[in-house]
Amino acid sequence: MESFEERVPDWLLRDHFFATVGKWVSIIVFALIAITLSVTIVPSGAVEVLTTFGRVDVQDAPLPEGAHLKFPWQSAHQMSVRQQTFDRNATNNNQMEVIVGDGVTLTMDVSFHWILNPSAAALVYQKFGDRYFERLQIPSAASAIRDVIGSMDEWLDVIDNKSQVEQAVTERFAEVVKGKLKVSGIPGEITEIAFVFPKVDIRRATPPKGIQQAVAAKKAAQQQLERQETEVKIAAAKAQKGVSEGQRMRYILLALFNNTENGILPDDAKLPEELTPADVATLMQALAAKQNAQSVQQATEREGVQTILLPATSPVAVGVK
Repeated sequence: MESFEERVPDWLLRDHFFATVGKWVSIIVFALIAITLSVTIVPSGAVEVLTTFGRVDVQDAPLPEGAHLKFPWQSAHQMSVRQQTFDRNATNNNQMEVIVGDGVTLTMDVSFHWILNPSAAALVYQKFGDRYFERLQIPSAASAIRDVIGSMDEWLDVIDNKSQVEQAVTERFAEVVKGKLKVSGIPGEITEIAFVFPKVDIRRATPPKGIQQAVAAKKAAQQQLERQETEVKIAAAKAQKGVSEGQRMRYILLALFNNTENGILPDDAKLPEELTPADVATLMQALAAKQNAQSVQQATEREGVQTILLPATSPVAVGVK
């Protein structure tokens, strides 16, 4: 009696084998796809908002970092919760130009920063999408810088009060963003916590080239004026020193001619030409000793001092009665 394998044609056995293999391969592939669609991995510094056929369930909290299961028909939209920055600078060729109250146009390099609160991610995504910053932060940044800088009286105030201006721009930036969130229908309590706004960085505020040249010329003139004032002070100090030296020499001459009391010098009074600095020092010491002796004598005559002790270096002790 023939077996089943002997009665079935070879080609049918081969087809049966391939059909079985194909079935299992299809099952495995389908399972892998299902697993892939059912698992999402959220990287560090981000959250993911789930949508079901495009609809956001704002009641569901965003998925934090790590691996998570979801339904295969759900889509995950990643949103960063790290600090984000929008730069307007020369490197990006998109510097801001702002007209100040005095009519001067400032070209500014400035950076705006924000951090998304994870608890508000679903609502922000629902209203503005995952590229929310294109509709929120970028236009709000332009409004904030124009509102603050444009209200200032002079362009120099922006440079002289840089820290205060940065703080004012930051506060205005936050106000404009929150206003847009409220207009979109997001509840007020969420708009207040949706974003954190670190301080704006104003790296440069440059006036037109003509004004820069005028400022440089003015600065150079001020420096020249300061140098001249310093030279005048030095000359005045030298003149004063000369007067003091002249007074000292007059005192020496008065002492030489014994006219220190009435302060009158003879017409021909002058120092000897051969007098050296060492001689002048010796003369001053002698004059000091003379004055000291005169003072001692006067004190003795007035008060009857019995004994006067001279300094230890003196070779004599004078006793007077």
